[in-house]
Amino acid sequence: MIEEVIEVAKIQKCKRVWLITTNANVRAIRFYQKRGFNMKALYINAVNESRKIKPEIPILGYDNIPILHEIEFEKMI
Repeated sequence: MIEEVIEVAKIQKCKRVWLITTNANVRAIRFYQKRGFNMKALYINAVNESRKIKPEIPILGYDNIPILHEIEFEKMI
């Protein structure tokens, strides 16, 4: 599916594709890095702000890793 998103972005003449995931989503971190995405920014404690809007965000993620930070990934196309 991500390959399709990248292809559509190329057709639309986008310069990059970007996304945000959390520090605890190690599967997503691995997935995107293996597909050529680079870490662009780290937003420390950003999930605390997100919880004010969406309080159902869990405290712990995969392997009981605290969900605290957001990581922005990008792929230049």
